[in-house]
Amino acid sequence: MDILNIISKLQDERREKNIVPDHVEFAHLMNEVSKETRSELNKLYSDGKIGIVKTLNDTAVFIK
Repeated sequence: MDILNIISKLQDERREKNIVPDHVEFAHLMNEVSKETRSELNKLYSDGKIGIVKTLNDTAVFIK
């Protein structure tokens, strides 16, 4: 994941929509980072590189 690339993409989207100022709000950035993280985790899981287990309070991830 490349945070600088994500910021650039979000900023470009704001410019295309003529939203001023074109800076990216932290909450929006964190939402996008979360989406990309989940996507990468899903791919790693599908490739069999990681496992996922439910714990009492959360979900845990481990490398196979």
